[in-house]
Amino acid sequence: MSAYTNILFIVFCLVLTVQRSFANTIPICADCEITTITEGVSVAMEYDTLLINKGVYKEFNILIDKPLTLLGQDYPIIDGEDKGEIIRIISDHVTLDGLFIINVGTSYTSDYAAIRVVKSEHFLIQNVVLEKLFFGIYLEKSSQGRIFHNKIIGDAIDEYNSEMAFNFGIHTMWKWTEILYGAFEMVFIRNSRIT
Repeated sequence: MSAYTNILFIVFCLVLTVQRSFANTIPICADCEITTITEGVSVAMEYDTLLINKGVYKEFNILIDKPLTLLGQDYPIIDGEDKGEIIRIISDHVTLDGLFIINVGTSYTSDYAAIRVVKSEHFLIQNVVLEKLFFGIYLEKSSQGRIFHNKIIGDAIDEYNSEMAFNFGIHTMWKWTEILYGAFEMVFIRNSRIT
């Protein structure tokens, strides 16, 4: 039985290695063949990388339902235009790196998040800047993920708002295990306007 298990494990690792070796990089930009992140996710194959060039992408409800890497070049801005949740991950092996996510929608009946991770494993969220949100990174029944070097920028009017922003920077719901956090920066601008 042990030899059979070892052979199955080796075959699984070989299949995964071969599958990843054929992954493509899909550029996304205003002048590219693919101009939106949603379209990029739709046409991508498992383990592809979406290389998101610098620019502003006015999108929300981006559903990542397969193993992908979303790699931002010079911090492209994903602007949800206050319309709802911005990125929802429902697959294992997803990486978000180098994105600037702003303007998450507000609702008193739905918990909109900049990034929601649902029933996922082996995810990586790093070098992401989040601004103008209620929930930053929302983990729901997810495990074995890593969250590093991210930044939340808030506009706290009083102490209540700043505490709430800290609590909801990374929000966990239900079961989550083995999540590794590191170097998360919170910046609050009190009683100020930026123009």
